[in-house]
Amino acid sequence: MGCTLAGSEAKIAIIREAAGPRIEQVEINTYPSFSAKVTDQTGPAAREVANRIHQRYGVELSEHDVLESPHVFIGTVDSLIEKFRMLRDRLGINHIFVGEDYRDFAPVVQILSGT
Repeated sequence: MGCTLAGSEAKIAIIREAAGPRIEQVEINTYPSFSAKVTDQTGPAAREVANRIHQRYGVELSEHDVLESPHVFIGTVDSLIEKFRMLRDRLGINHIFVGEDYRDFAPVVQILSGT
């Protein structure tokens, strides 16, 4: 499924190939199309998202798949900082929209701003 980390890597590989040497000029973004929540209760939140995806699309995803997805932002401040850095370093994502609950993400933004 395209919402997984592997699916996103495949899509971004197509972008990289098409952009060639211009890839450094390309801005790649992501947003929480399934969920955004700062919490230390990641298991229940991930299961809820996995259940919703299964009901809507008939696709089975593990909690790990959900939490790893570039389109789901569920975790503690520290784990989200780690995830956003991984998305930048591994996928080249240089813009992240956090959604309506942006105030909950203020500590994440504060730490990552300027990095």
